[in-house]
Amino acid sequence: MRNVTGVTLITGFVLLTGCGSASGTPGDSHSRPPATAGGSAPGSSAGSAPAGQDGHRLVLRGWISGGIAGRGGAGTFPEFSLYDDGSAIAPQGGLSGPVRPTEYRLTPTALQGLLSEAHAAGLARSRTVDRPGVADATYLTLMFRAGGRIATTRIIEVGTENDPAERFWRQQLHVQGTGNGIEFPAADLARDPAPYRPARLAVLASDIGQDTAEPAKDWPLAPLNRGERVGGRSCTVLTGVELAKATQVLAADPRARWRSGGQTYLVSSRPLLPDEAGCRSLNSR
Repeated sequence: MRNVTGVTLITGFVLLTGCGSASGTPGDSHSRPPATAGGSAPGSSAGSAPAGQDGHRLVLRGWISGGIAGRGGAGTFPEFSLYDDGSAIAPQGGLSGPVRPTEYRLTPTALQGLLSEAHAAGLARSRTVDRPGVADATYLTLMFRAGGRIATTRIIEVGTENDPAERFWRQQLHVQGTGNGIEFPAADLARDPAPYRPARLAVLASDIGQDTAEPAKDWPLAPLNRGERVGGRSCTVLTGVELAKATQVLAADPRARWRSGGQTYLVSSRPLLPDEAGCRSLNSR
């Protein structure tokens, strides 16, 4: 990451799946003036980046979905989330196995440099870089907030386009081929990385019926069938003592079947990020 001062932008990243149509042109790094990372979007526009529960605003997000493996979907933990106080949250070791989010804290200089590079990559204008006819494509989508608005850049079939937006994702942020997901130089960090401690935990339950070949345990917390729907699962948000209890029981036996309300469920947990207020946030991607 190159450290550049003097420009602050608010960005976000998404990786989606499917095929789309080309629209727009490559972003112009001078097309819009950057906003300040600490500023708030004017009004209540749908294009405004949401503020976190602790008052910090999301400035960058990225995740992978689609492709032959069919990654992603509702409730998937994003590969990277960055907030305007310099905190960054990413799953340790990528997304294979249980989610173990790690929190990083960028220095002000590193934060400004990363966002300046995003602006230089031309993310201030919405556009799509298409490759028609590609089956099982992986989409790289970059949502960039500048001047209180969000522009969206989508690149279809990641790895095949020599595009500034994709180079930004690969070279400035995402370390490819290491199996370690996100990585920052030590000089860019204000403190050592640490496990992310969420204030809210989403419990996701998949109903597998009444009778199963394996015995089920009694679920010790609120009934699993009363939550909101996230994809095909029931979602309940826990905090405080219940969060700690759910974390404990699910870590002890991640593959257990749980009995609740006369039904049997497979249960997993999803730490909510600072900008995610509840289960509804997990359906937005």
